[in-house]
Amino acid sequence: MEEKPQNGGSFCLGGLVAGVREVHESGRTKEMEWRQAQIRGLIRMLTEEEDAVFDALHEDLGKHRVESFRDEVGNLVKSFRNTLQNLKKWVAPEKASCY
Repeated sequence: MEEKPQNGGSFCLGGLVAGVREVHESGRTKEMEWRQAQIRGLIRMLTEEEDAVFDALHEDLGKHRVESFRDEVGNLVKSFRNTLQNLKKWVAPEKASCY
């Protein structure tokens, strides 16, 4: 049996927003390890659920699997890997220039 949203068919984002806000305010999102883990999780989700993503893109947009990989999934995974590779440099503190 499929569970249905309790508020008339729309999803309540209040709880989700509160949870995300709580994590952000805890300072956990500033930690490099946490950021890297989140990005690795996105890569894992895209690769593990690749077939479901391809099916959805085909159903919604009529995209062929090759086109979906080239334009969507492959592009995102490549971007996430680039982010992992450069994250340490991007989050490093910068000295402010004095004029």
